[in-house]
This record gives sequence, C-alpha cells and structure tokens, in this order.
Amino acid sequence: MIYPTATTRPITVDLGQGVGGPLPGWFDIDGIGEPRFRAAMEGQLFDPEGVAQSLQRIQELIDAEVASGTPKERIVLGGFSQAGHLALLAHLAQGDQPLAGCVALCTWIQPEAVSEALKSKPVFACHGTGDTIIPYEIGVESMDSLLAAGIKDVEFKTYPGLDHVQSPQMVEDVKSFLLRVLP
Repeated sequence: MIYPTATTRPITVDLGQGVGGPLPGWFDIDGIGEPRFRAAMEGQLFDPEGVAQSLQRIQELIDAEVASGTPKERIVLGGFSQAGHLALLAHLAQGDQPLAGCVALCTWIQPEAVSEALKSKPVFACHGTGDTIIPYEIGVESMDSLLAAGIKDVEFKTYPGLDHVQSPQMVEDVKSFLLRVLP
C-alpha cells in the first residue's frame, strides 16, 4: 500500500488552521459548504492547475507500481475529501486499462467528468449526513452522476449524523469493498 501525502501549499479557505495556510492540500480550496460545492458541480472548478498537478503525481505513482510489476487490476485508488475527488478523476482517466476499483470518502465529482469509461470499474463511496464541509447532498448527486453514466458497480453508504470525518464503520465498509475487489 502506498499512502501519498498532499504537498504543503497555500489554502484560501480557513479550515480552522489559519487562513491561507500553508497547509497540506492536493489543490487550493476557496470555499466550503453547499453554495461552493454546488458551483463546483456546475463547472466552477477548484484550482484546475493544482488538480492537474496532483493528478499527474497520482498517475506517476500508478505508472511506477505497474513498472515494478503490479498489474493495474490489482491497484485501487482511494481518498478522503480532496483526495477522494482526485481518486475518482484519476480512476476515470485510466480509460480501457481499468484499475481494480476506487474508494471515494466524503467527496464529490462534477457530472461532466464522468464517462462511460468507468462502466466496469467498481466504486465505493460514502458520506455522512452531517458533513459541514462537503454537504451530503453533493455526495449523493455525485454518485447519481456515476449511475446515470451507466456505471453499474457503485456502492454508496450513508452514515447518519456523521460530519466530515472517518468512522470505525466507514473503515469496516472500505475493508469489505477491498476484500471484494482484491480477492
């Protein structure tokens, strides 16, 4: 398993750690909550340059694993929040050489990024109904866009009252998904 860490960069929004960071982040975030994520779902993306740089880094990690002998069908991407968004985007970018799956925790993906390329690629996603950073409804709409694109293997779990955090049940659900896609 590889657990890459986001680079430290200026983060515009105050997440309780000081405005402007620098903080670990895969890309800059200039707002949170329903209005900002609704805008992201409608095409007003967060930091396209930072997203592209991070996606390149993720692809380099995938390529290095494949070069070392790991088959793509034994690779699962995963992440929480920003990293979950990137995991979904990177998963989509694999085209006709699918990975084993994707774990997307408390995250989103804009509908126009979803394509039929994912039809045979399993996705596990989950979200808490009390999420104050990325509202639950945004997570549901994101997964609905995967289903609308014809992606058949989407598993979505809801955690009542859970904020923008992980829980023991979430960890167990991820474990079950991994055991299914990596027998």
